[in-house]
Amino acid sequence: MRGRRKSYAYFFILPGCLILLMFTILAAALAFGFSFMDFNLLRPKDAAFVGFENYIRLFQDASFLKAMKNTLYFAVIVVPYQVTLAFGLALLVRENIKGIGIFRSAYFSPLVTSMSVIAILWTFIYNPNPTQGLLNAILTKFGLPACDFLRSADTAMNSIIFMSCSRTSDDDPFGRSSGNPGRSL
Repeated sequence: MRGRRKSYAYFFILPGCLILLMFTILAAALAFGFSFMDFNLLRPKDAAFVGFENYIRLFQDASFLKAMKNTLYFAVIVVPYQVTLAFGLALLVRENIKGIGIFRSAYFSPLVTSMSVIAILWTFIYNPNPTQGLLNAILTKFGLPACDFLRSADTAMNSIIFMSCSRTSDDDPFGRSSGNPGRSL
């Protein structure tokens, strides 16, 4: 009986494994193979093997190198911050202290808030007009000049990093996805 149940399990897992194989592993292998070719989807018969020429050209492209630098800068700041903050908040949420229900509600609210609402909220916060943008209103209150946070080369990356760090995790804050039954609010 046990062997039969095991074969049923493999039968039900097979479609998912085939889809995974086809759309991730096979697609990645094909993309890697095409990276060594001069390939145009509109003229696939004209494909020619060029070796490492595409990679040489890629690593000589200033735009690519800048994009890699920005991605590395973003990841080095955001990933450790989000991991540390998420771990700390997870530990705090599990505590049974007075007022924890209010904290859990406030902590959970970004997870049920639509991304479009969050984007509108950040547009309001970063608005360059001091009478409309929250952050610029605060800056001008203290006598500092207003700043166009998302259009200035000096502040855009850090503004996006701050925006990303404010939304630490899209996972369930009460641990239900990890098998922990969690607690209700």
